[in-house]
Amino acid sequence: EVPTVATQAKATEPEADPAKKTKEKKEADTESSTANVAFVTKDRCLVTPKFDQILRGTTIRKVMGLAEQLVSEGLLKAVLQEDVQVQDIKKNIAEAFLTAGDTHVKPITHWDGEVIGTGHVGEVTKTLLQRLGKEVENGTGDHYELLPEDVAN
Repeated sequence: EVPTVATQAKATEPEADPAKKTKEKKEADTESSTANVAFVTKDRCLVTPKFDQILRGTTIRKVMGLAEQLVSEGLLKAVLQEDVQVQDIKKNIAEAFLTAGDTHVKPITHWDGEVIGTGHVGEVTKTLLQRLGKEVENGTGDHYELLPEDVAN
């Protein structure tokens, strides 16, 4: 588990673990203690865990919107939210990153001592990091979108 922001700064080191386990019986990667996690699969899909029992982070939602642009441009095939199983995703990831309001996009190049993809920050992660930085700097869109679940009745 990545327990604090201080250890997230080391998330690119081989011993870092980008996600925690849910309390459910199944073993699923859902989020770190202060950030959401996303994966780019070998077949070029951006996958984030469903927001069922995890933080519905504003940064990950913004990143998902930016990733839809990458689908239009052909860099990604799809943006998906689904249950993420450790044994399955570890076999199929080319890139991984954490998102949070204070760190924006934090690339992950190693997981449990194993290299993710090439062991370097991938093209999709770099592109999303750059575009999110421009959004933050230029303020071209809302960073937070109220969802019906967010509004008290």
